[in-house]
Amino acid sequence: MYDRLTGGTTMIISSGGTIVPGSPTRPEYLKASVYLPPAFVAHHPDLHNHFIDIVQQYIETVGVRTVTMWTQRARHDLGYRLNQHGNPRQNADFDAIPNPDHNSAHYTFIGQPYRFIQDPSTVRAPSPNGSVASYDFGEDPDAATLLNIDLQQHNRELQDQISSLEQKIGDLEQQLQVSDNLKHAQDRIVFLEGQVQRFIADRTKSYASPVVAHVTPQPTPLRYGPVTPSRVRPTQAQSYRSPGLQTPDTPSKRHCATLVSPSIQASFSTSRTARESAAKDERNADELASSYRPLLSHYTNLYHLHHIAAPLDLIFNYTPAGNRTQELLKLGLGGDVSDALAEAMAQDSGMGLPSSGKDNIE
Repeated sequence: MYDRLTGGTTMIISSGGTIVPGSPTRPEYLKASVYLPPAFVAHHPDLHNHFIDIVQQYIETVGVRTVTMWTQRARHDLGYRLNQHGNPRQNADFDAIPNPDHNSAHYTFIGQPYRFIQDPSTVRAPSPNGSVASYDFGEDPDAATLLNIDLQQHNRELQDQISSLEQKIGDLEQQLQVSDNLKHAQDRIVFLEGQVQRFIADRTKSYASPVVAHVTPQPTPLRYGPVTPSRVRPTQAQSYRSPGLQTPDTPSKRHCATLVSPSIQASFSTSRTARESAAKDERNADELASSYRPLLSHYTNLYHLHHIAAPLDLIFNYTPAGNRTQELLKLGLGGDVSDALAEAMAQDSGMGLPSSGKDNIE
């Protein structure tokens, strides 16, 4: 590995003592785990052959000796028979640095036939008077002891299988729970969106109905033209000027009102009604805005997006409506969630509401 403090490079080699059942204890059936900085390996292709030779020599010496020692101890100390029938295969030819694991400095080197030390199978066996084995384990255990050891080993293997299956079952149950929660959330979203749409439609209908009543065309004085003395019938003009209709005192306001044309009176009534209608419409709009709940804060609570409430407010306040979905996708949100949030922002903008903000989140 690469040491950033000293600038040094470390190479770590390790190998296990177990092999595929039935495999001979030879380097071409073994492998080793090697840890090297991938950048160092990539920048020094002239050292690749040296890396391969170092690992091969390690497998021929330390790797083979490790498997041999483990086999002897498993048979004599633990009583394992090690007579399973596997499917051993010799390693393929290997003359290049393998690719490391994904985002890792771990390499797997496979062994090759003996190259650095003499093949033990070609060495003559030592005489009986030679040195004794390094380990003297005494007599072999009896049949009952070996059977017990085999059963214990089989039991451990079954326990490992049970643990693996339980882990898989737990993973599947977790995936199923996540799927159920997602389906429930989707159904809940559809239900809430329907309620929001119905609420907006009802409020808009109740808000718009008085306006429709007030915008009904009304006759105005202009429709009939200005009232001039020439258009007043002579009888009416004479009756207005008749001394019998006047009192000795100064004409009152009531008498002056009788001189106003009916069309002008209608226009006064219409303008007053229009002003009252406008005031009522303004009150209805204020009530609708005060009772309307911002959709953005609702969806923030629904999708549990409190941790990105500030970016959502920035997108709502400063991003054009056509670009909001793209900006939401940059936050790592899914397509459906981004579309729903963009639609909520559009609805809130249509109601003239400010950003939801962190204070609006329940």
